[in-house]
Amino acid sequence: MRDEAWPQGLHYVSDYLDVTGGGALLAQVDAAEWSTTISRRVQHYGLEYDYRRAAMREDVEPEPLPGWLAPLASRLEREGHFARAPDQVIVNEYEQGQGLSLIHI
Repeated sequence: MRDEAWPQGLHYVSDYLDVTGGGALLAQVDAAEWSTTISRRVQHYGLEYDYRRAAMREDVEPEPLPGWLAPLASRLEREGHFARAPDQVIVNEYEQGQGLSLIHI
């Protein structure tokens, strides 16, 4: 499904996670440590994003994705959503009234 109002490259898959899988994933995210170095809470897995430079940090060796994210990364590749399994995940928490920042490259 593609909505012309969406940014180029955005791919939406309806019902990709069922209630059980989504709940388990959310429980893992909720149990993990959050960074508060920017105006919202965020978690980085794999490569780390430098918000000041708007680029990935190359001075820090990335950690492998945690075990609870690896199956989802493999599934995304297996089902053709990515050419290879993702090695980086950013989780953002947006409070009511906080907006998304879109960077146009």
